[in-house]
Amino acid sequence: MSPRADILLLKLRQPGALLALLDPPGDADRTTLRQLAQAVIDFGDDRLEEVVGAAVQRIEVQRPYIVSAPYQETQLDTQTMKRVEVAGTSRRFADLLWLDIEATLRLDLVVEAAGSEIQSLTAAEIEGYASLDEFKSRFHYLDLAGFLAERGISTVEELRERARYLLTEIRLKPRPAFDAGDPASRHAATVQLGAIVRDDFDIGAALRALKGVRLELAQSQSVRPELGFGASRRRAASALAAIFPRAGLPGSGMTAAEIEGLFAAEDLLALFADP
Repeated sequence: MSPRADILLLKLRQPGALLALLDPPGDADRTTLRQLAQAVIDFGDDRLEEVVGAAVQRIEVQRPYIVSAPYQETQLDTQTMKRVEVAGTSRRFADLLWLDIEATLRLDLVVEAAGSEIQSLTAAEIEGYASLDEFKSRFHYLDLAGFLAERGISTVEELRERARYLLTEIRLKPRPAFDAGDPASRHAATVQLGAIVRDDFDIGAALRALKGVRLELAQSQSVRPELGFGASRRRAASALAAIFPRAGLPGSGMTAAEIEGLFAAEDLLALFADP
């Protein structure tokens, strides 16, 4: 690393400085924190309304990851004297991937849930239909042709003889207006951020470095902090970012928006900081 990158690393190892980079005072929408949350959490049909708080819980500088590599080889079973194929994963200490900064953060989120509560559930047998069209009319929607073809049925008589059919109807309660102040809308999530600190604008090298780490994280057995927002909602082990020197932007031939857009398209973050 260059002296400029080292100075930036020394600065960002302080929780206050890292949080100021992720949550700058002029960003009322907390754009970077939202990107961080969405990189790690699968919100599904729910909507992330707001990030209302953030705190840095842990920072580690120069975090190594040992490279894992799949292997397959033929070995001799000394008891049966037969050759067997062995496959697995080896970890080579000689090849390391490095994150300049790895941080654990707590995010306080306001989330609008997409689902509704069930108001009623009823089930009744379908009876008294005299034609296939009448059978179809009992449903809000039914791909009748597909339904019949899948069962090898061509007449209403065959339909009645083949089975008895139940029609289940579920009614949902009307959704109340979203209330950001409702405690049920508040969630605390623990997420991880990994970052490399660049002293230049070699975008390709930064992308390759982050994608290499992402691949290793996906294969790694390392324990991740508990998400706290439902384990099934985790979409990635960590959000990954490249931190570029803001002062170098004018001479890079690129704008911050262009670089951010490129990284966002790859599910990565691009950040800009001053030493």
